Amino acid sequence: DVILLMNYSPTPGKVNILSISRDTMVYVKSKPVKINSLIAIGGERLVADRIEKMTGLMVDYYVTIDFAGFRKVIDTLDGVEFDVPFNMNYDDPDQNLHIHLEKGRQMLDGKRAEQLVRYRKGNRKNEGYEDGDIGRIKMQQQFIESLIQQKLKLKYLSKADDIYFILKEHLSTNIEIGDVRYYLKYIKDFDYHNVRLFTIPGEAQIIDGLSYFIHDSKETKKMINEEFTR
Repeated sequence: DVILLMNYSPTPGKVNILSISRDTMVYVKSKPVKINSLIAIGGERLVADRIEKMTGLMVDYYVTIDFAGFRKVIDTLDGVEFDVPFNMNYDDPDQNLHIHLEKGRQMLDGKRAEQLVRYRKGNRKNEGYEDGDIGRIKMQQQFIESLIQQKLKLKYLSKADDIYFILKEHLSTNIEIGDVRYYLKYIKDFDYHNVRLFTIPGEAQIIDGLSYFIHDSKETKKMINEEFTR
């Protein structure tokens, strides 16, 4: 549901986070598919391969976390305070997905944080984000900003090892605990103001009755060249 590319430079200590719509059109054997379907076709390496082709950036590490793992991360970090902009209600029994959040500032535990980042539309007509998945991405980015601002502190960084081992059963990754400890020496002095959030350029289109996001390769290349570290 959420695809993010993190671009980190220890010097001068900046992190760029690029959100990629799950509906982004890519091709497998000349057939168009949505990028979020690649995980079932060829695993994380296939997803990384397409992201590398779209951005021109190397993807050295990957982390795939399931919803249970996401909830545990948020709960281990004692939740995230967030201002929910409007009432969010949606029920999909087939997915066992039930979203019921009230408008207003509140402490989101893992379960409610999951509801926030997964919400896209309501069951009634005209409920939800006017711009579809892009609206959801904007909300996800606001949540990420709040998460970083509130939890990028020594108190929570000390839980890094605990979080890593707790989530081992909920994630697929090529990152080893040694890699985590290596980067922690940079993160402990990190300023959250150096985190910048981007969305891959493009537009939503309906093609053969399906909703796709068509990324703009020219604008993507321009953004990467101007803003990202190679």
